[in-house]
Amino acid sequence: RGRRVATRATAAVVRYAVEELGVLRVTAFAGVDNVGSRRVIEANGFRQYAVERLGAWVRDGREDMALYDLLAEELPPRT
Repeated sequence: RGRRVATRATAAVVRYAVEELGVLRVTAFAGVDNVGSRRVIEANGFRQYAVERLGAWVRDGREDMALYDLLAEELPPRT
């Protein structure tokens, strides 16, 4: 935690998908209450576009999911 490993790994995968594979839109989902995962997604320029109520099974039950996307032209510049 706190070393930005997940953030950098996500950035690398998203950049590869867009630049090498030609993907035009990348989507990501995280539990509404999963603050850490949502921070990683948002740090990579994704925008939340919806909440899917009871969208996934998590541990012992269903959980609302925050849905995000990033268009190829919104890809943040390399740092």
